[in-house]
Amino acid sequence: MAGGSARQTAVERALSATRDTARVVLRPTFDPDDPADWDAFVADVAALANSGGGAVVVGGDNGVLDAGAVAAELSRRTDDDRPGLVTVTPSAPEPAEHDGATRTVVLVAAATVSPLLLDGRVLVRHGARTEPARAADLERFVAREVRRARREWLGEMAKVTRAPAGSQVVVVPPGVSPPVQVEVAEEFRVVDDPKAPALGRTDFDRTHPYREVDVVRLVSTELGAGAVRHYDVQCVRRVYDVDRQEKWFHRPKFGSPQYSQAFVDWLVSSARNDGGFFTDAVARDQARHRT
Repeated sequence: MAGGSARQTAVERALSATRDTARVVLRPTFDPDDPADWDAFVADVAALANSGGGAVVVGGDNGVLDAGAVAAELSRRTDDDRPGLVTVTPSAPEPAEHDGATRTVVLVAAATVSPLLLDGRVLVRHGARTEPARAADLERFVAREVRRARREWLGEMAKVTRAPAGSQVVVVPPGVSPPVQVEVAEEFRVVDDPKAPALGRTDFDRTHPYREVDVVRLVSTELGAGAVRHYDVQCVRRVYDVDRQEKWFHRPKFGSPQYSQAFVDWLVSSARNDGGFFTDAVARDQARHRT
């Protein structure tokens, strides 16, 4: 919600502007079929990005100015593909109205790491004008990047300092992480999220500590004596394909299958929610064998 509120404030500021400023560019007309209009538009976007961000307010019926079209033109003309650099507001389908006139607001985020180049030039905003950067502009860009990096570093350091005593830090790349072998990991939660970093399991006797006899005993303790039999658990395994659920099941190279506490909890919860859970699993399993 906070992000949406800040975005709305930026849109309202842009719509209320009556003249060009260092942060807002007003383009009352725009012809999507005119390459010159696109050149000027992309130049303004690049200049705003290199100056810390801002907005371009375009007048008229400009349905072509969706985020994808703007990003494509920007990438083609600057040879630079930065995700999330531009946002067209509103996203679809009607543009905003202000003082009875139709407006499309293109929000531009600040360029990070390096300036955006247009035809080999770094453009910036000097007051109400888009112009080539000077040495002082490049110094300001570097200083802004240093401040941003410092905020990120301090934020990550704060996460570490807030961790409980004795915690261990695991460094993984952003996004979809490749497998990371962590020999010291002894306890962790097994989840289904494919984007979660992969950890090397070091002790299945800790993560999946129960044999079938233990599962029956633990479930019976929760549901009452005689509530579940070994055969019931075996039928559930086959009907619900438990052997493929890593969070529930592990088959060691030598020895009988092992089960996790999550599997025990799932059995108890399923039986409490459905009094015929085990009976149904047995019937389904037997029906499969008859066919």
